[in-house]
Amino acid sequence: MKLIGGGSFRGRTGLAGSGLWIAWGVVAGVGGALWLGRAGSAPLPARATTVAVQASATPPATAAGVVVADATVLPATAQPTALPTGFFILEPGATPMPTPVLPEAPPFPENCSGPGQMNLLLMGVDGRTADFNTFGRADTLMLLAIDFGMPAAHLLSIARDLWITVPGYASYLPVEGRVNLGYALGDKYGYPGGNPAFQVFTVSQALGVRVDRYAVVNFTAFEKIIDALGGLDVTMQVALRDPLYPLGPDNTMVLEIPAGDVHLDGRTALMYARTRHADSDFGRMRRQQKILMAAREKLLSPAVIFAVPALLQFAFTAVHSDLSLEEIGLLGCALPRIGGAGITQHLMDYTMTHAYKTRGGAEVLVGDPAGMAPVLALFGAAP
Repeated sequence: MKLIGGGSFRGRTGLAGSGLWIAWGVVAGVGGALWLGRAGSAPLPARATTVAVQASATPPATAAGVVVADATVLPATAQPTALPTGFFILEPGATPMPTPVLPEAPPFPENCSGPGQMNLLLMGVDGRTADFNTFGRADTLMLLAIDFGMPAAHLLSIARDLWITVPGYASYLPVEGRVNLGYALGDKYGYPGGNPAFQVFTVSQALGVRVDRYAVVNFTAFEKIIDALGGLDVTMQVALRDPLYPLGPDNTMVLEIPAGDVHLDGRTALMYARTRHADSDFGRMRRQQKILMAAREKLLSPAVIFAVPALLQFAFTAVHSDLSLEEIGLLGCALPRIGGAGITQHLMDYTMTHAYKTRGGAEVLVGDPAGMAPVLALFGAAP
């Protein structure tokens, strides 16, 4: 589990809280003028003045006894064309709305034996660059809850095709999209903490759970961590064959893994965790959880006990996280106390979602609140 706890902890960004919404004031004018503005904005156009014109003049009174001949009746003065008396200008920006309030969750742990719970978002990103703000969408999303008092843990693989409303921020409006879109928007939006922090905010708002910390690995970090552990041993119940495993933007290859006991080094473990054409994205999530559990077992085995210091030093440079050194120590103390039977594993599959086609024709998943509620309650969501 040091795969989860390590990090290139580049200073603690902390979890950004709820989005910052900009309020606009609207003042209704008196006398037919309506104005809208905000501090620092350009002045509104000057109000046009309506000119009042008499429709006609009243003839002067005539002297008594004087016969007045029929006079030509002049037409009434034409009314002027109506002119605007003011302007209402709506500037682009986020729709004002209340900041979402998440339900109460178990307190954050202060010592190894609890009480308290820590919710971590584990992210895998598609690429090898060390700049974690240059990636697109998150390739893998897992929510891990550590209950320090029990001790116990809950692991949930979040379907990357889950269709949600991605929250807005500052002047950016909320948009509909897949849940992993949040990772691509944080740096663009100027969100504190960049892409990883905004993905945390997106998951928190979509699922209604508190997310305390995050850890991100790219392809290179994943491979090096597995190699540092000496590889992983997994048992394949059935053979796996992917005819279109991606090698790059335009290249693919056939990937075959036989049934039975298989040893995976870093490169083959990455292939095993990424492949999905052999079955589905649900199968892919199961394999990723299998890799995580195998890494935990290997890390706690006597075979690697002497390699732990070097592995931790490597993890600091390979994993990007907002965990503090004190929090890493808490995890390092609590995780070994949780046996395999104390870890419950969950998939966001058709027990929690149903298939849906968007207006644009995309095949996505829509969450089923009744199916999600019991699992999300384990992470502190309201029942």
